[in-house]
Amino acid sequence: MKVLVIDDHQTVRQMATKLLACLGHTPLEARDAAEAEATLDRHPDQVDVVLMDLCLDGTDGGALARRLQSSRSELRILFMSGDGEDVFAARDLAGPRRGFIEKPFSLKGLSVALEGLLTR
Repeated sequence: MKVLVIDDHQTVRQMATKLLACLGHTPLEARDAAEAEATLDRHPDQVDVVLMDLCLDGTDGGALARRLQSSRSELRILFMSGDGEDVFAARDLAGPRRGFIEKPFSLKGLSVALEGLLTR
């Protein structure tokens, strides 16, 4: 499964991509909304899941998710955040193809979150 990781913090992106690779997935990286949209354009219909931070520099993660899913309705979004206030926002962003994982997360936590997202 191909997973696009969107986070403006390089350390978080690298950690997430390593965990995804350990789980047997193919990770792609983007540091912001523009890079994420360009990556999805380069890989049409190949990205299965987007793992994205709710707070990206200059971009509302919820708005970005709506844009991404408006042209790719089958795309699944797993939001992540380490900010407690974002946990409340994530509940508002829930849906049949959306999930949430709190940072920091473990290999097992990521595996469970992805599995739960894929069974929705």
